[in-house]
Amino acid sequence: MMKKKQLILCLCLLTSTFAWSGNSQKNGSSDPEEAIVKELVAKKKDFIGKKIEAVCDFLVQKKSFIINSVTTTETSPWIPGTDGKIYVDEVVFFSKDDDQMHSGLTYYTINVVVKSPQVLDSEFWKDIPDDETWIEVFVNKAKNFIIKDIYCEKTTSSSHEIYE
Repeated sequence: MMKKKQLILCLCLLTSTFAWSGNSQKNGSSDPEEAIVKELVAKKKDFIGKKIEAVCDFLVQKKSFIINSVTTTETSPWIPGTDGKIYVDEVVFFSKDDDQMHSGLTYYTINVVVKSPQVLDSEFWKDIPDDETWIEVFVNKAKNFIIKDIYCEKTTSSSHEIYE
């Protein structure tokens, strides 16, 4: 009878240990990029109103999220106040390059919504070189935009999550 109780107790302990271990992995503790984007979103109030350069500095300090690709999203020319023009609305940092993203690897994006800088999207992209320095030049051009909001995304081959 005593051995049966000990066996049941051991099984309960093992089961709870495996459940706890699985939950810690689900919470992102095993994925440093996910931990960074979750931390950034949790601290986004500290970044709002500051320059994008603050987000870049945060990423450099953490060292686990490398900017491997970038882009902008733009306003619609039909939105009131745009005068029919297309302005930079968001600056987006990707954890993987285009080839890696298209191959199905999990990747993260940091989407930085900017306060209406009134920078035409076409003008912003005009001087971005088509060589290995393009990301650095992009980040340098965007670093003084003021942050309005931040949200992040995780994309896998089978799912898409947004962290706000």
